[in-house]
Amino acid sequence: MNKLRALLTMLNLHIAVVALLLIFDIALGAKVMLAMHAINADQSPSFTAEEIHYGKLQTRMNQIHDLPAKVTQARAQAAQFIQKRFAPNYSTIAAELGNLASKNHVRLANAQLTQKSEINGILRVRIDASLSGQYAPLMHFINDLERAKDHVFFIITGLAFNGEQHGNVSLRIRMDTYLRPGANVPAIASKPSSKSGQNNPGASDNTARIQNPRPPASSREVR
Repeated sequence: MNKLRALLTMLNLHIAVVALLLIFDIALGAKVMLAMHAINADQSPSFTAEEIHYGKLQTRMNQIHDLPAKVTQARAQAAQFIQKRFAPNYSTIAAELGNLASKNHVRLANAQLTQKSEINGILRVRIDASLSGQYAPLMHFINDLERAKDHVFFIITGLAFNGEQHGNVSLRIRMDTYLRPGANVPAIASKPSSKSGQNNPGASDNTARIQNPRPPASSREVR
């Protein structure tokens, strides 16, 4: 009988210990779940701001990572554009203007080309010329000059109306174009002094004149 009582006492003790451990585990699990819920439910302004800031930093890091490849691509595209759209010499500029004038049945005369500035070997050239023809063809010529992508690059910087006679409109046009690095540019001659009529070594004439730019012989110019 005494042995039975001792056994029951030990069994009750084990049951009590197991029950206490179970209660402890349940309480600990409940606390962990409450903590996780609190973390996930934290939508305070500071927490949201930190999330946004972190997202911006990730975006900037991705942009910086791709930057060298983008710079290389941009340089290749710029070199391709210069090679395709910048003239190698004055005669190419004159031929392009003549082709466009012939195509649109207008007359381009007394073209004056002036070297303006040079950046990294690229020479900016200003062109002043007389332009005449019917109104509609003139508009087509101006549109082709600036928008067409299959010829030398031109930028129109000025147009002046000189008059109209028998339906023919006369304009003065000013535009810029560019010579690629290493272009074949004519030698610059000395400019005579306005006072003495003698050559002035300190001054230089950077202007060239092209009378009536004409297209190649295969193209017919309409006058």
